[in-house]
Amino acid sequence: MNKQEVMKILTDTKHDYEFCWSNDFRTGFTEGINCSLKAINQLNEPEKPILTKEEAEWLEGLKEARSKLPKIQLIYFIVRQGWGYLFEYKEGYEEANHVLKPQLYPDEVYPHDLKERLLNAVLYGYEVEKEKLYTVKFANEDFGTIYIGIFKKFNKLGISSLPLNNDEAKSWFTEDELKRFKFWDNPAFEVDEVKGE
Repeated sequence: MNKQEVMKILTDTKHDYEFCWSNDFRTGFTEGINCSLKAINQLNEPEKPILTKEEAEWLEGLKEARSKLPKIQLIYFIVRQGWGYLFEYKEGYEEANHVLKPQLYPDEVYPHDLKERLLNAVLYGYEVEKEKLYTVKFANEDFGTIYIGIFKKFNKLGISSLPLNNDEAKSWFTEDELKRFKFWDNPAFEVDEVKGE
């Protein structure tokens, strides 16, 4: 278990403890939890970097293509990348390169921390960034709150008074899906990010 996992468990369960560290329950409880969180925060274990889905796929492809190489040579390969060139590799004798496309990063060619995150991912493992999900509803107040969704069985758009996300219907969409359906940046619809997912 790494630092992030321990901190999450303590933070998520700090209201569930049935014990305290002093005679006064309120102050003892708070002091004990704060003391525990402070101690855990001092752990010096490296944290797993968070990679985008595309970065994770690129890294896994590189690992597979270079599966016979020791980890140190894989690290060397990543360090060489990006110095005036793209992050790319060839698989065997294929002519096609596997490129981590710079178009994924709108503000810069590659983020300044990309190499560091990829290297740490090789050394310590990684987590894939969760894609944000959104709900769509009509912007016109006359309709009330009407969410737009897809009925999975029929693969058809529909409407609901509740945002659904189950086996039969879904009304949580990725940004790409919303752009494909022409809901994104459309003044007729209100797009809200789903919190806590």
